[in-house]
Amino acid sequence: VEAQAGDAKAAAVELATWVSANPESALQASALHALAEARAGSGDTSGALEAYRQLAGQSTGAIKALAFMAMGDLQNPLSAKGGDATKARTAYEEASKALGPRPQTAPGDIYAALSEPYLFAEIENRLALLQ
Repeated sequence: VEAQAGDAKAAAVELATWVSANPESALQASALHALAEARAGSGDTSGALEAYRQLAGQSTGAIKALAFMAMGDLQNPLSAKGGDATKARTAYEEASKALGPRPQTAPGDIYAALSEPYLFAEIENRLALLQ
């Protein structure tokens, strides 16, 4: 509610409390993502990175990759003031590793745009921009 009202800092405090109190909840991944977004929205980049690290640490596949992509974006000097290209590149490389081997897709496969092949393309684009 606080985040929707524009108070990302208050939302981050409430979400952090909930995450700590409910470590076994099926909603933990969603809550960690919301916590990371709230912290980022309030200007707490290091706190956002920590929440994304927690999310990546307890996730696999696409969720883990998305957490690492977000960490890369938060550290990417092309999108974050004071960013660090080396740290961003490392996060994007970890995102790629989390996905495993790239699946083969047929040309024109519209479902590929909605799944892991799309994530591979996004990661490759981010890495290419850091060259």
